[in-house]
Amino acid sequence: MEKGELNWAVIGCGVIANEMTKLRKEWGLKYPKEIW
Repeated sequence: MEKGELNWAVIGCGVIANEMTKLRKEWGLKYPKEIW
């Protein structure tokens, strides 16, 4: 992999992680009994 590709992969993972965190918070409020 070239540096450019690696950077995009890192950015992509960061964005996905961010979205997952938002979803966890939303689902946590809707379904507090669910374990994350």
